[in-house]
Order: sequence, then C-alpha cells, then structure tokens
Amino acid sequence: MIDSVQEEHFSITPKAKSIVIGIYGLPGSGKSCLRSHLRRHPKLPENAFEFIEGSEVIARDIEGGLEAFHQVSQEGKLHRRETAIHSIQKSPPLNQVSVVTGHFMFWSEDDESGDQVWAASDLEMWQDIEQDMLEALCRESGIVFPVLVSTSNLVADCAQQLCNFRLHAEEHNLKHAEDRLDEIFGTNREKLETVLVIDGDKTLTSMDTGAIFWDKVGKSNDFKWVIDGSDPLKKLFGGPLSYSYAAFHQVSLLYETLSKDDFDVFCDKVASEVVMYSESVPLLQRVSEQEHVLAREGLPAIKVIAAGRLEDYLVVTALVKVAVMDRLYKHCNTHVWAFGDSPLDLKMLSRADEAIVVVGEEQSRRKAMDTLLMSGTEHKTFRARQAVLPRTAPPRLDTTRMSLVQLASQNFIESILRSRDPNFYTELRILQATDRVAAKLLMAPMRNANISGHILREAHHRVGYYLAIELLGNVLGIEQYLVPHVQGHTASGFRVLHEYQTLIVALMRGGEPMAFGVSEALPLATYLHAKDAEDIKATHGKGQRNVVLVDSVANSGKTMVEFAEHIRKLHATIRIVVVADVVQSEIIHRSSAAKAFTRSGDSSIVALRLSENKFRGKGTTDTENRTCLFNTTYLP
Repeated sequence: MIDSVQEEHFSITPKAKSIVIGIYGLPGSGKSCLRSHLRRHPKLPENAFEFIEGSEVIARDIEGGLEAFHQVSQEGKLHRRETAIHSIQKSPPLNQVSVVTGHFMFWSEDDESGDQVWAASDLEMWQDIEQDMLEALCRESGIVFPVLVSTSNLVADCAQQLCNFRLHAEEHNLKHAEDRLDEIFGTNREKLETVLVIDGDKTLTSMDTGAIFWDKVGKSNDFKWVIDGSDPLKKLFGGPLSYSYAAFHQVSLLYETLSKDDFDVFCDKVASEVVMYSESVPLLQRVSEQEHVLAREGLPAIKVIAAGRLEDYLVVTALVKVAVMDRLYKHCNTHVWAFGDSPLDLKMLSRADEAIVVVGEEQSRRKAMDTLLMSGTEHKTFRARQAVLPRTAPPRLDTTRMSLVQLASQNFIESILRSRDPNFYTELRILQATDRVAAKLLMAPMRNANISGHILREAHHRVGYYLAIELLGNVLGIEQYLVPHVQGHTASGFRVLHEYQTLIVALMRGGEPMAFGVSEALPLATYLHAKDAEDIKATHGKGQRNVVLVDSVANSGKTMVEFAEHIRKLHATIRIVVVADVVQSEIIHRSSAAKAFTRSGDSSIVALRLSENKFRGKGTTDTENRTCLFNTTYLP
C-alpha cells in the first residue's frame, strides 16, 4: 500500500521572517523516512535546517497530546495548527529553515468522499483531493506549492529543493540577476555605448512559447499526469498570486515536475516551431554583426537573462527587469533601448532612453495594457513609440500618443547603431540650400539693406520655417501618425521625429525671428530664449532628445561650440542641430571648430546658404547684432 503512493507535497511561505517548509503526504507514505534521510544528506549545510514532526509540536502544545487534539472541534484544530505554525516560525535561530512533516487532511468515517481507506485506488483519490485542496489553499495564501515525484533520486531531489527554498528570496533573486548582468559584460562595460533590452516572449514572436510548451506536455501520453489539460501558466497568473514573485517561483517549480532531459526535449520541440517576426530579424542580425557587440558570431552575440528550472536560480519578474535597467545606467553609463509588450514591461520601458512598445495582432492585445498606456501618455509619465507587428495590424491607441516605427527600416536600425561616444569624431554633417531656387528667393529680402524692422523679421521667420520643413526633418527624421480625414476616415500624417521632445533655443537677439519660424513648423516643441550658454539649465533638457540652436549668422563657430559644450555637460547624448541663415564656409573647413562641435556628440548644421565672405558688417547692415531687425540702428 505504501508503494502505491507516488508523490509528496511541499509548500513554502516566502514572505515569513523565518522560512517554514511543509512536507505533506498520506499516512504511511514515507515522510518520516524522508526526513531522516534529509537530516544526514551531504548537500544540506550543517545546522541550516531544523527538521520537525508536526504532530509532535501539536501534541506538546495541548494537554492530553494527540488524543485530545482529535477530540476538539474543527475550529479548535485549526487554532491549534496555527499556534503550532507560529511556534515553529519563532523557534529556529536566525537564517535556519524549519522543515515540518505532517498531514494535511484526514477522512472521517462519515465523509462521503470515502470511507476507511483500504484500496490503492482510494489512496490515489485521497492523494488527488489532498493535492488539489492544498494547492488551492497555498495559492490563496501566497505560498509556493511544488509537487515532488517519487523516483530513485527522491531524497537528492528533495535536498535540492530545500536548498533552493533556503536561498530563493526576492532580494537574493535580484542579486543573482545583477551578477548575471555583470558576468555578461565583464570588463567591457566601460566600452558599451548602446544596449538593447528585449522582453523575448510575444515581442520577437507572436507565439506564446509557454502555452505551446505545456500544450505539448499535456498531449504527451507519458506526461498527462503533470497538468489537467488546461494551460497551467494562465491558471497560475490568473489566480490570487497574479504576477508576483511567488507566482514566477511557482512556475520554476512547475518545470521541475519534468526531468532535465525531458524539459530540454520539449524546449527543442517548441523552438523548432517558433517563427520570429520577419520585421525583427534584420535588426537582430545587424546588431549581432557590429564590432562593438561583445561577440560577432551571428545571433549568439545576443545575451540572455532568463528563468526556467530551479538550477537557473533566477526568476524574471517586473522588478528584475527594472533592476537590470538601473544597473546598466549605474555601472555601464550606456544608452538603453527597451522593447516590451505587456504591463510587466512598463516600468522597464519607462526607464529606457528609447522605449518601443511592440504591438501584435488586435485580437491578442490586453485591454489592461491599453488602459495603462493611455494613462501614462496622458500624464506624460511614459513616453514610447510603437512597432506594429505585423505591419498590416492597426496601431495601438493612436499614433499621436505613440508614433510608429518600422523595426526593419534602415533609418531606425542606423539610429540604434550610431556611435554615442563623446570622444568619437565624425565628419561635420551640414545640410544647406545655397543653390536651390527657394533659397535664392528667400535670401533676397534678407540681403536688401533697404529692408528692416517687421518686414525683415518676417523674412527671417519664413527662412526658419523653410529650413525646418525642408532640411531639419532630414537630420532629426520624421515619424508617421494618424489624422482625421475630411471624408470621415483617418489618414497618415508625418511630423518631425520626437517633435514633442525637442527644445528650440533662440540665440538672442538675432536668432529670435528665425526661431519663431522653426517653432511654427514644430508646434509640439519647447521654445526657449538664451543670450548665453548658461541660460540653458538642466531642467530645460530634462526628457528632451533634440536641441535646435537657432541664430541668424554663424561666423567663427565660437558661439555654437560654447552652447554645444555647455549642453553636453547637462545631457551627454542629446542631439544638437544649429539652424542659421548664413554659415561661413571656414567653419566647415577649419578643423578646430568642426571637431570641437562634433566631438561633443551628435551634432549637425542646417543653413540657408554658405558664404565665403568673411566681412562682418557695421551699422545699418550689421549681421552680428542685427539692429535693423528691430529698428534700433540709432542705438550706440
């Protein structure tokens, strides 16, 4: 009869000050024998565990012992058990784990669930009922509940789980995740410029690999006993534990019901069926080919922090994802792109320099995610773009709140791979319209010494607007969003990328009229006046991605370098663009100014025209002070 009992049940209360592990099983199933073997097991550290027989504690705490306990009411028994549990929690020394063997339930002679147990089938029914009730009770109470299958390695398997329970606390889990990150980057962390943090499931593929895994287990004749036919992950996360640390720990224990070899076999079967989003493959391939990635042998260069069985010693929760982000910023000082798709990813996404919400087919989306995204974008606590996969699916919310990106587009991939090393020098990028017909028409009134005041300011305004819509978008990029069409449907519109995270700075006084034109073309951008570089404060750059410095003329480049270097001290990776009517050619050809400007980071110049004329006007056509812009030529 003892041989017919195949399972023992374990539970752990992870939030208790002292860890208490309960070993439950039918009477005569070998609990005491297992406890005796565990006491002497070499894998268990000496004095780390206290082994207790639950009935002895109850007998000790009630006059008359177990006989008296069996005579009290059900409420009285419950009270006595709770008293015993609290007594056990208080009894062990610090850091010692209590392992208690005992019974979960007894059948009375009047119970319709079964009379006195004589047959093996009755024992199995008792065992199944006990397991179901104990599992439900543990989930309601936030207690982890694994099932240990009786095998030739029963004692060793049990010892491994005891060690896991002893160490597997949330703080230890976070530390293990951080150690794994340090192991990945090693001594190369200071060389890192950009890191992509990607939540794998439902982000790189539309397929739910966890559901597929357990579906295959359930359909296998050898493992039908493991699950009841339903998706255990959906049942677990949809229950009282939700997405807590205990729930993810329970998932790891669920995988332990399979041997390591069986687990690997099922993983390989799932992997062979998974199809990645075609749009995500080019991005991962390009990233894996870059020299600044740690390894260069194709996709294996992508490092993984993941949970699985207990031997992984890691549970990936929302808190772990946040800890990874924080450690990247604190110890690596890197630019982080984060990709995610679920509410569990939102805190990770909110910490990223660049956040991309991956949006799948409409029927597979969670309404809770829409609610959280809408709240975050409305209160401006969360800024992200969305990648709709496949591209034929409709966007999430609307593209005003979250603009669209194409993961496979060359511009998007290049924006990720672009160097952010402040000491990295590239050719100064300059976009100018000197030979364009529109530029020649626009510059005419600005070169006319007979035009001043309001008319001249209007001319500068038009130039600023023209440069913004004609050239600035080529530097900053553009993004697509939906607008209401006059015929009642929606249509695609375009605007400057990250327009709402762009700061326009009018260099006073000559740059103000042109800056107003730039602002008209970028209505969502922030506007600021600045006479000196120190007028730009750290608060002005908070949350911004681009700074557009607008001046009427750039002669020596001294002013733009001063502003750029000051801005870099406040924000090391922000993009800087100088917009000017006239830029002296010597700025481009003279290496000192060009290198100083570009060495500060991602910097460009947009100009209506380049000039070889080094003359600096005086009086009524003074292009430095622009007194005729404001009809103040009479002032000294």
